Amino acid sequence: MTRTDWNSNGDWIEQSSQFGQWGNFAYALDTFYNSAVGQHRNGDLEQLALSAQMKLQLNPSDDVFVRTLTLI
Repeated sequence: MTRTDWNSNGDWIEQSSQFGQWGNFAYALDTFYNSAVGQHRNGDLEQLALSAQMKLQLNPSDDVFVRTLTLI
């Protein structure tokens, strides 16, 4: 899945996701990017966030779950 929003003043946001499952393993990868033109000098904004989630089912009662988030 991906989504992009753009405004006529130059602001834009982009989001994307990829997810899936293989047997007892599931994952999700997400990105978020935001670029906003400021109203005054040095008012611009740029953000990037990356995240990953993974889950492995070891047996019917035990799972391992890992989640990471990086903000740039």
